[in-house]
Amino acid sequence: MTQPTPVPAIQTERPVEATILAFIAIIAATALVAALGALAPAGDADPWYAALNKAPGTPPGFVFGIVWPTLYVLMALAAWFVWRRGGWRHQSRALTLFVLQLALNFAWSFLFFGARSPW
Repeated sequence: MTQPTPVPAIQTERPVEATILAFIAIIAATALVAALGALAPAGDADPWYAALNKAPGTPPGFVFGIVWPTLYVLMALAAWFVWRRGGWRHQSRALTLFVLQLALNFAWSFLFFGARSPW
């Protein structure tokens, strides 16, 4: 029985400068979305949110201040790892989905907290 030949990963050699610039751009874009999303009124300080009937497992407000920055850093690192596997040319679908989810994360803060629309 023969074993299938492994498919090589799509990885092209890029200058170090391009890799560093991509890293900075992805981190900066993610940080910008996080910072702009933080401008929406949110959390337990908002009387509207405090009055909502929340699920029993809802964590206390201070947990979000720890989890969200960590999540954004991990999302940016994941996008950079994907970019390193082939750049926009070979990873356009995955990177486009990343940009789309960043836009949705940004919109979520303003739709949920700013517009006070929990639907």
